[in-house]
Amino acid sequence: MARSHFLPDQLAQAVVGADPDAALRHLAWLRDELGDRFIGGAVLHTGPRAFVVDTDIVAAPIAGLWS
Repeated sequence: MARSHFLPDQLAQAVVGADPDAALRHLAWLRDELGDRFIGGAVLHTGPRAFVVDTDIVAAPIAGLWS
């Protein structure tokens, strides 16, 4: 099972989260905890289109990584 990986605070001022397990609540929690340092999160899925699911969090097709 894939897990999300985030840079420790001391390595980056801005953090991007990617969660392949589609755990939106975890990305929303991370966004709320990091405040302005959170610049965006993505949930990868097998569907054909990208869409916004919450503030600063999008769902995007995993196939887009290779196109």
